Amino acid sequence: MITRHECGARRRPWAAACALALLGCATAWDDQRQDGGGRDSPGVLLQPGIGGRPGVVAASQDPVPCQCNPGCAAFGGAGSTEPSGAAGAAGQSPELTTGDQPTVALVVFDKSGSMSGSWGPGNKWEAAGQALLGAIEPAQQRLTVGAILFPMGGDVCDVAPLDDPWQLGFRSGPEFLRDWTVLAPCSGPDGNTPLELAFRVADSAIQVARDGGLLERRFIVLLLTDGEPNCNSDLGVVTGLAAKWFDQGIATYVFGLPGSENASAVLDAIASAGGTDVYVAPGTPGELEQGMAAAM
Repeated sequence: MITRHECGARRRPWAAACALALLGCATAWDDQRQDGGGRDSPGVLLQPGIGGRPGVVAASQDPVPCQCNPGCAAFGGAGSTEPSGAAGAAGQSPELTTGDQPTVALVVFDKSGSMSGSWGPGNKWEAAGQALLGAIEPAQQRLTVGAILFPMGGDVCDVAPLDDPWQLGFRSGPEFLRDWTVLAPCSGPDGNTPLELAFRVADSAIQVARDGGLLERRFIVLLLTDGEPNCNSDLGVVTGLAAKWFDQGIATYVFGLPGSENASAVLDAIASAGGTDVYVAPGTPGELEQGMAAAM
């Protein structure tokens, strides 16, 4: 039987953000209790989780939402990395105007506590997430996208690896659009800005992408942040990794959200090392969407 503990948010203290999702989970639990949870009865079936964790998904008739649970099949993990287009040339230096090239984008996305500040109709975390979806949507069929959210883990300075179910591993554009809507409501702003560790995790993800043949396509990194790094981040390490990636044909596009003005020198240094010269400071969420769309 599925327990309420299994159906709840197992690793994060974001109960308020997940209230509606957990209500759906509670309904699923009640349905299974009434139906006996049998494989031949309507209700929710216990499914294997991701990364060995318990899983709760899959209504045998109507789908039941079960967000904020990393065991859910649609939560984190890996997806298809095949775009509808053909592969691009290996080692190609990306250009800002990309046309119809199949492209892999690794998004390094700041979700520190300051991202709760207002921007547009909501906060910076929500507005930037919607801008990301808006940038991906028209090009989704030729995109493969992964996202590293930071901080993410058991501490305000931790960053979980890309294969953690609380991150979004590389997947096709349409899958990313679908899965972001599952993950984002459970990943509200909190913690610090461990940019060095986020870039180290990104470097490991790029090595995995290389092993999977993804570097045979055009490959870019998008950094979204609203302030200076902390958690003892070493700028030399960050710029060194960006330069290393650019030597491999991977450009790093840096977007400084409102609040990042005091970090302009740091962000410019990262963009310069990553081959894009200077960081972009969008004034509105719409400008952020346009900038990311142009990079993709």
